[in-house]
Amino acid sequence: MKSKDRIILEAFKLFCTKPYDQVTFSDLEKTTRLSRGAILYHFSSKEKIFYEVIDKFVLAEHAIKTIDKKNRDTLHKFIISFVEKVEYEKKTMNELGLNNINLALLNIETSAYTFYPEMQKVAKKWFDEEFSVWEEVVGNAISTKEIRNIDKHTVARLLEKIYFGGSFLSIPLKNGIEPDELKKDLLFIYQLLK
Repeated sequence: MKSKDRIILEAFKLFCTKPYDQVTFSDLEKTTRLSRGAILYHFSSKEKIFYEVIDKFVLAEHAIKTIDKKNRDTLHKFIISFVEKVEYEKKTMNELGLNNINLALLNIETSAYTFYPEMQKVAKKWFDEEFSVWEEVVGNAISTKEIRNIDKHTVARLLEKIYFGGSFLSIPLKNGIEPDELKKDLLFIYQLLK
């Protein structure tokens, strides 16, 4: 793994477990096994590392817009692909030693809203993009008569809120969100919409 990638990965793990202001360069040196000079060669400050971590691991990795277009042609297929993505992300986080993806993301996002000046604006854009994917898929499902002709905006919000609500409710659990429960909830709503 390249030094820059290792810095970002190890910083991500640190920021998931400690508030931004409590992560030190000594922590980064210890976890990356790189000198401060080597770290500063790639990033001019801890702040720059933090911004890169937020952009890569929070805003890019956990985006439904990364679900392949071929898996968006039906709502059912999209729900299955979405749950598989959640399951993959949970497995990846477990491999990094982060057993509860929801708690880890809460920790890093809380720091981001405090220490990343653009976070509110960036997060709003991210949420809007996420919602537009749900709305597009639901709209297609309505137009192809996969589901009843109902307000796509409301249905898209409901499906999105099931995920975010489940994520929030999973914060105190040992292993975070359960993909099987998420799938069951989303498919239950899907059956009601048919």
